[in-house]
Amino acid sequence: MTTKQATEASHDITPGEDYADLDAMVQVDAEPWMPKSGDRLFGVVLGVETADYSEYGEYPIVFIQTPDGTEVAFHAFHTVAKTAILRADPRPGNRIGIMYKGQKEGSGGNGKNDYENYRVVVRPPRDDDTF
Repeated sequence: MTTKQATEASHDITPGEDYADLDAMVQVDAEPWMPKSGDRLFGVVLGVETADYSEYGEYPIVFIQTPDGTEVAFHAFHTVAKTAILRADPRPGNRIGIMYKGQKEGSGGNGKNDYENYRVVVRPPRDDDTF
């Protein structure tokens, strides 16, 4: 088979059990969560990936399925969010709750060292989780 034939050939292969987790993640069609102060996000962790954008550097993206079935991506690029996610270490199947507490005044006053504040809570799955 030539390179051109290989490129044109269909590569839609049904994954086996060994790739079920990857298959689930490539099918996620999550919208980014764009919270306002006081907004909360709850759901089950579908997966976590690392993004590396020059403006923010490397940071985690947590893919979450909410109770209504919506898939949401939490981009933890703010320092407090990134630290909270790294400490909580969410894994697929964990329950997660995130609250955006808004911008807080930093120790420098006059807008210096202001930061975006978050609260992140991660718990193991419960037997009765249905979404």
